[in-house]
Amino acid sequence: MRLFSILLALGIIVAAVLMGGSLMNFVNAPSILVVFGVTGLGLVGAHDKAFSLILRGLTGKLSAEEATTLTHIAQTGNRLSIASGWVGVLIGLIQMLHGIEDLSVIQPATAVCLLTAFYGHTLSTLFWIPLEQSCKTAEA
Repeated sequence: MRLFSILLALGIIVAAVLMGGSLMNFVNAPSILVVFGVTGLGLVGAHDKAFSLILRGLTGKLSAEEATTLTHIAQTGNRLSIASGWVGVLIGLIQMLHGIEDLSVIQPATAVCLLTAFYGHTLSTLFWIPLEQSCKTAEA
């Protein structure tokens, strides 16, 4: 049921994007790099074997100890994805202010500014929070 809810939420987001234009308007390489790069590297730095435990948590059963560890990893991932989104907002704002007189500089900087926050919060809402809740359920 959880997976269905997550997929339905993702579908609603994609539908809303498509109603307003092209899905490609929401693809920005620098924003993806900031959010997924900082989140991924932060997880590796904070937790040993984070990705292998995440994969095991998504595909199989975990012991109570592993579920507790994965809960902490999900909490870290949640915080990192949101924080990296806000770092991207600041990067985009600095780029916008640096090129304030040139519209060709402001447009891509605005995309970085807005899409990093979008990616960070979407990753948090659709992946890290449900993963954390699943782990808490498995712990009990």
